[in-house]
Amino acid sequence: MIAITEAVMIATAGNQKCGADVTEFLLRKAANIEITEAVIVAAARNYEKWKPVLETIFQKAANIEITETVMIEAASNRGYGVNIMEFLLQNFPDIKITEAVIVAAARNFEKWKAILETIFQKAANIEITETIMIAAASNRGYGVNIMEFVLQNFPDSEITEAVMVAAARNSVNGKLILETIFQKAANIEITETVMIAAARNRGCGVNVMECLLQSFPDIKITEAVMVAAVSSGKPILETIIQKAANIEITKAVMVAAASNVQHGKELLGIISRKATDIKRSSTARRVASQDPSSGISEPLPNRSDPASWPTRFASGKLDIYFPIECRWTFANRAKEWIEKLIQQPVNWWPLSPRKYLLPQDCVRVNWKCVGIISPIIP
Repeated sequence: MIAITEAVMIATAGNQKCGADVTEFLLRKAANIEITEAVIVAAARNYEKWKPVLETIFQKAANIEITETVMIEAASNRGYGVNIMEFLLQNFPDIKITEAVIVAAARNFEKWKAILETIFQKAANIEITETIMIAAASNRGYGVNIMEFVLQNFPDSEITEAVMVAAARNSVNGKLILETIFQKAANIEITETVMIAAARNRGCGVNVMECLLQSFPDIKITEAVMVAAVSSGKPILETIIQKAANIEITKAVMVAAASNVQHGKELLGIISRKATDIKRSSTARRVASQDPSSGISEPLPNRSDPASWPTRFASGKLDIYFPIECRWTFANRAKEWIEKLIQQPVNWWPLSPRKYLLPQDCVRVNWKCVGIISPIIP
């Protein structure tokens, strides 16, 4: 007696010329053949004969189980997945549509909409989970369409922090996906983590940040968000400073800007020029001259206000401060006279370098680095 193994049935189910006939013949000769998950998957992958093979199996075989793997295979099929999904749901209307099946359908570049429509129309007890929403928000190709489609069919879907982070990180469609969420979903919360994700988005981070700040103009820009923005570069930092009303600038932000090898000087200039419009954190509102250990004083020094010149960042030590611009020593003027005389800059080490006269709208920022105090803005 010849044994009909799983391998034989898989080969038969995948036969694109006469798979249905061979399957019927085998099932007629050996009625007790087990139709495994792998056999159903092989039949679903049969481009030419998938339907007659599956029909034969469903008619002739017993104890057939349509597993999650089979449904994922149908949802992922870019050629005729819609037809397979519809066929399976007609024959097994009570089959459970799991999270993985919806995610697989959402990732089907060719047939995502038709497959999801089929599932939503014919299947019952569908649950839109956080993982499904993250998959939609992360999709860089057609995530906007998927998000809109899902929210139209399931308007009560919960938009969690993780979903918002995925949208904010989307380097291609981040802004459009966020706009879709804001238009169609309710009870959305923008957390610090979401803002950090937007600040780190180097693809379309500026557009994402603009969208968030326009929709939530009173959102607080924390120290962590500013550090992330400074690390990403000038465009996102400028967007935050221009459009946000509640910004926190701390020592960590200034150090992060100073640490930016390529654009540190420029970033510090942006922060310094705009800092008079920035609110300080609640832990740094006392003037440093009254309590040097209190943190960052406010406001930043104003060149036209001599009383504000000694303002400094401090934590018990002279870490970051704004020097008094007009009190130059005779030695500095002598260095200026010598450099002008020889018409080239001089390395004055071990003496301190010459301080150059700043434009009217600039201030000098010094910070402590490896045991010395170095000028940031020449």
